[in-house]
This record gives sequence, C-alpha cells and structure tokens, in this order.
Amino acid sequence: MKKNIIFYLLLVSNIIFGQDSPYKGFLPPRLSTIQRDAITSPPPGLMIYNTTINCMENWNASRWVSKCSGIVSLNCLDATHNGTLTSGTAASGVSSVISYTGGNGGSHSGQVVTSTGVTGLTATLLAGNFANGNGTLTYTITGTPSSAGTASFAINIGGQTCILTRTVTEPAGAITTLDCAGATNNGTLTSGTIASGVSSVISYTGGNGGSHSGQIVTSTGVTGLTATLSAGNFANGNGTLTYTITGTPSSAGTASFAINIGGQTCNITRAVIASAGAITTLDCAGASNNGSLLEGVAVSNIFSIISYTGGNGGSYPGQIVTSTGVTGLTATLLAGNFANGNGTLIYTITGTPSSAGTASFTINIGGQNCILTRIVSEYEIYNCQGQPGRFALQNPHKYVVCASCQRSPGAPNCVGVPIDTVVPTYFTCPNGTVWKQSLQQCAYP
Repeated sequence: MKKNIIFYLLLVSNIIFGQDSPYKGFLPPRLSTIQRDAITSPPPGLMIYNTTINCMENWNASRWVSKCSGIVSLNCLDATHNGTLTSGTAASGVSSVISYTGGNGGSHSGQVVTSTGVTGLTATLLAGNFANGNGTLTYTITGTPSSAGTASFAINIGGQTCILTRTVTEPAGAITTLDCAGATNNGTLTSGTIASGVSSVISYTGGNGGSHSGQIVTSTGVTGLTATLSAGNFANGNGTLTYTITGTPSSAGTASFAINIGGQTCNITRAVIASAGAITTLDCAGASNNGSLLEGVAVSNIFSIISYTGGNGGSYPGQIVTSTGVTGLTATLLAGNFANGNGTLIYTITGTPSSAGTASFTINIGGQNCILTRIVSEYEIYNCQGQPGRFALQNPHKYVVCASCQRSPGAPNCVGVPIDTVVPTYFTCPNGTVWKQSLQQCAYP
C-alpha cells in the first residue's frame, strides 16, 4: 500500500511538500472508508482523503473527524419528542430526534445547546457520524425548566440550522388544605328558579403554583345544580377558588357539592329557599267553617278551611288577620307551601268576640285576596219552642225574633235546617233604649 502511494505521488507533477507554491497542492493518501478503518493504531493527526464520502478526514486520537459539510437538510419542525418537561422539575428521559437528508457519512463533533425562552435546559448531541443519505440525530435534554412555556434550541450541525422547540408544562397543582366550611357564598338559590349570579369562593393554603384542570360537580340533596371551576393555576401559598353555580334547583333544602381538587376534598353546601308562593284563585265564599262563635265567649278549636286553585308549589310566610265588624278575633295561617295545583289553607280563629254579628277577615295571600266571614251568635240562647214572635231577653238592650226559615231564609240559624223550622234571630236596641215587651219595640226607659 505504501509503495503504491509513493509511486502515485512521484507520477503527479503538481504536488509539493514542505514549500510554498502558487500552483501546486498537498495530496494526502486516498482511502475508502473500509481501507481507512483497516488502519491499526492510527497516530493522532493522521490525515486521509476518504474516497467513499469525498472528504478530508483526520484522526483526533479517538475518532475520524470529517472536514466536509455533512448533510443537505435538517427538519426540526417534525422532530419526534420523547418524555415531558415540567416547570421546576428536573428533566428525566427527555429527548428529541431530528431527521436529516443527504448525509455524506462524515463525522460530526456533536453539539451542546442551551435553551432560550424557557431557560434552564440543555440539548446535547453526542459526537458521531452522519449516515450516507438520510438519518436522524438524537438530542438528549437535561436541566430544570425555569418556567412553563416554550424552550427553544438553536441547532447547527453538518452545515444546516433549525430551531428545535419543546413545550414546558406547569407542574401538577397541589394544595395543603381546602376550606369549604368557610366558603364565601354569593347570590341566592330558589327552588324552581334558574340560578343567576351564584358562586362560592373557597380558600386554600399551601398552593404549589401548579396548574389544575378545573372541576364540574353536580349537586346532591337538592339536585339540578352544577358547580364549575375553570382550569387555572394555584397560587404559591394561599389563595381562593371560585366555583360558579348554575342550573335550576329541583326543590327547597340543601344542595351539596363534593369538591376534589389539588389533592384535597371537602363539601360545599348551599341553602335553596322555596320559591315565592302564588295561586290563581282563592275561595272565601265557599270556605268550610268549623265550630260556632258566641258573643263574649273565648274561642276554642274554631277554624275555617279556604280552597284555592293554581298553586305553584312555592312557599308562603303565614298570616295573622284581625277581624273587623265583630272585633276581638284573629285568624292565623301557619307558614307553609302551596300545592302544585289545587289545595286548601286552614285559618285557626282565636280570641273573644266583642259582640254578636259578622266577623270579617281580609285574606291576602299568594297574590289573591278575599273576605272570610264568620257569624257570631248571642251568648244567651233563646228557645223559640216553635212559636214565632218577638221576645225579651235577660239583657234589656236586646231582644229576639222567632220566625220560620221560610220567612227569614237568610237568618244565620237557618243554615242546614228545614224551611219551616222556627229559629231565633237576635237584635240590639239603639243606644239609650231598651226592649219594651209590652210595646213590642225598643223605647227609652
């Protein structure tokens, strides 16, 4: 081999060794890659011209180094990325594989590239050889990203350049405590009414600054509601989370939401009030009246039942109504809920009627009103014994008229009795007069 090289050098007249020349050059040994690799123990600095790749090479004591540009194109855009990068977390098992075309089989010295944009990272390519034709380069990424965002690496190898980019994500969010019990609740929830402007703000401690994907929680207990937390980041330390509540509560009561975020859990509870009650009609005239009212006698176990239509299932606050006409009485309705549709209201009547006559109660509830009336009878009960006429009573200022219901169909005592029944109707004389039985009229004493 050495003899052939020397003979070849002697035949070429434009080769010069060890002197300057404006028209001659140095011709190193010409070997193929196979021949080059057959050289045993090459000394550092040994130079050859590789006829396989048509490029000068030298031995640097550990490998053959090419002096030629080694590739035609370099494709960072379609790089294959392995592993993930997270802000504040040391990279492990992370690499990017970049493809190239037009490799000449020559060697490259590798590359170490620091990141820009998101700093703290390094992409390292080990020294090696390009393929003859197409191939790939694997850059190992190490270090700790300074923040979330995009880390960029300026790749420059084999005479080609491109920008390799890697996405750095936020760390998984975590918190130490979550305080649902102390939540700040905004807005009100009403049964059957679409929630609007309703939210709950929950405080937490020990946030790590990491991201969370948010949460959507459906209510239990009172159903029909959803609490939504938008995706975001925990604070570094203490902070708050705002859950927006939407939907329509199915009933009154307590709506509960199971919160599970950042490794902590708790339950938000929100009170749902009954909707404002409303009805379509209220029938005082057809009220069912229980018990009798007597002048001057304290009432016991007396009530009136009033029917209504078109109830919306909403609540009413109850009602206390004082009587007019005959005073001294009170009609009381306890708070409750209207039925969905038709139903009844029970007014309990208490007190002591001041006189005989008609006690009136102005009922106003659920958007409707009517007048409930109850008859108050004389305390002194007179037995007509079937005899019509006008008769004196123990109270000289009063008298009784006994007449058949046929003649006085509107008399209070005629309700529910045969028309030929003789019943008493009580009257009071004008002020200052008394009943004169002999005159059959009221007169001055």
